[in-house]
Amino acid sequence: MNDPDIDVPAIADYIADMTRELSAMARSAHMDLLAYLLEMAAEEAKSRSRDINAPALPHKNGQRS
Repeated sequence: MNDPDIDVPAIADYIADMTRELSAMARSAHMDLLAYLLEMAAEEAKSRSRDINAPALPHKNGQRS
């Protein structure tokens, strides 16, 4: 699924936006754990959108991410 036409940063941004909205909905319905998990998903997606073009850094065991 490595389609070169897919705009990964844009998709990650979209996912971040949608999960933040879902998190707010969950929090307003007093579903705090679900809201927290959705916020963590939003943070991960935002991180991916920023880091997608950054070079992979080596891990401590010498493998690249």
